[in-house]
Amino acid sequence: KNCHGRLALCYNIYQQPFIQCSNFTPATLSVHLVLHNLQEFDTEYLCALLDNNQNVVNHIKQHAKTLWIGPLAECDFTASPCEQKQLCQHWHQKETSCL
Repeated sequence: KNCHGRLALCYNIYQQPFIQCSNFTPATLSVHLVLHNLQEFDTEYLCALLDNNQNVVNHIKQHAKTLWIGPLAECDFTASPCEQKQLCQHWHQKETSCL
């Protein structure tokens, strides 16, 4: 069964961020998504993602790129053949916006 609820960034009484399905109620605790402990995440970015605000998302990604982090940063991953590594451990975004 699929849920058609919308995810929203909310704050508890202690101003700690969490993501919650719009269909969540205490009675449906085990059915609908609730993510707590987001204090160390960039809540501006999460909010923009959940609101589908591509202007803010792209601005944050471009800023991260200037710091050599994030999905738009160039990859400098190398590994010798004996290390048996084929893929970079970081997510990178292609021109097509796919990771």
